[in-house]
Amino acid sequence: MNQEFNKKLTEILTENNLPPKFVLGLSGGPDSISMLHLMRDFIKINSGSKLIPIIVDHGIRKNSKYEAIQVKQISEKLGFNAFIKTINETPPKSNLQNWARQSRRTILVNEALKNDCVLLLAHHFDDQIETLFMRLIKGSGFLGLIGMRYIKNWNGIIIIRPFINLRKQKLLNFLNKNKFNYMTDPSNNDLKFERVQTRELLIKMEEDISFPISKYLNKLSILSHKILTLLDDRLMFWLIDNVKFYKHGSISANFDEFYKIYKISPNLCNLIFGKLIQKVGGNNFPPKKNKIFEKLNLFFFRKIQKFTLGNVIIFLKFNKIVLIREIRNLLINHYVSSRFPLVFDQRFVIYSKYDGNVLSSSNFKTQIINLNNSNLFSSNSNYINKTLPILKTLEGRVIRPYLSTIDKKEIYKQMTLNHDFNLFFIRDLGLR
Repeated sequence: MNQEFNKKLTEILTENNLPPKFVLGLSGGPDSISMLHLMRDFIKINSGSKLIPIIVDHGIRKNSKYEAIQVKQISEKLGFNAFIKTINETPPKSNLQNWARQSRRTILVNEALKNDCVLLLAHHFDDQIETLFMRLIKGSGFLGLIGMRYIKNWNGIIIIRPFINLRKQKLLNFLNKNKFNYMTDPSNNDLKFERVQTRELLIKMEEDISFPISKYLNKLSILSHKILTLLDDRLMFWLIDNVKFYKHGSISANFDEFYKIYKISPNLCNLIFGKLIQKVGGNNFPPKKNKIFEKLNLFFFRKIQKFTLGNVIIFLKFNKIVLIREIRNLLINHYVSSRFPLVFDQRFVIYSKYDGNVLSSSNFKTQIINLNNSNLFSSNSNYINKTLPILKTLEGRVIRPYLSTIDKKEIYKQMTLNHDFNLFFIRDLGLR
């Protein structure tokens, strides 16, 4: 197991020219504990390597603080100084697991940024199959059916998943053989959660009726990635010519050119349109395909000229399809450090010269950008301003952001800042 892991991780680092500096999401479960043990061996034989385990305490369970301390002790016995990060927000009453996942991801990404590391996650093959199945039954398109990859650039952060083709049972065998201790999360057996229900269903399909669904879903993931890679290459110049990103976080697109694609291939139009909604809406994924189809059919045949979908208001004006962010589901209160950039609402990247907190500009009755003279956005000027944050420094100073756009690949390159608080809308035209 150790030799196989070392070979795969070395291959990933070498092929992508990455330094062996890692932040590890350490939950204490069998997956991340396996990773911790294997990384200890990897670091021993690879001088200059560095690992920072991060334990996220969501505060959901009564004993979560104690459990986090136990996981930290396991890490310390292996020679790693793990850090416990506590989420102080009140957990929502619905979509609890999704909230926990997003909160944990934000913390891990920020730690990777702060320490100039790649982010190491212990997702395995069974996780992949569960994710693909849930997306498939919800009508996900090619983008969602790619699933998780060995390596991914997520808003400038490199995420590595060396276990993604390993079955969970292999990790359990590794731990049991070596008598390594790990924690068990009771929520992993709670059938009120969608993922647990999916896991049970997949086990029944494979064991009770001998249907190799894991094999087929894995093939679907590979094909989806190949298809989107080809589409990306063909569509890039078309997107550059017909889609415009605005510094205040909105997008417009040429109606006639989109309609041409719709007539040729409604599915392709659905894919592109879903990506734009995802981008403006600050979402992890596009809306469901059937919802996009329903709206596009009405929209392109002029039966409606305005609708909302995926936290986005979409309307037709001056032969442009205009997409602006709804205020709904907008989480603004975040801590900002002057030491590293912060991705905000999955649309913007923040660069600040000061530590502080980003807050809603509407709380201060502050106008960030004047759009009153804009042909496309004048009637929505006040609304758009409410979706933009301001910075309140630790000393109490309130700073309005300097707005601009930035290419996704440029996000974490060294920048000279001419303004105290910078908010750059991320231009991302890729379909993958």
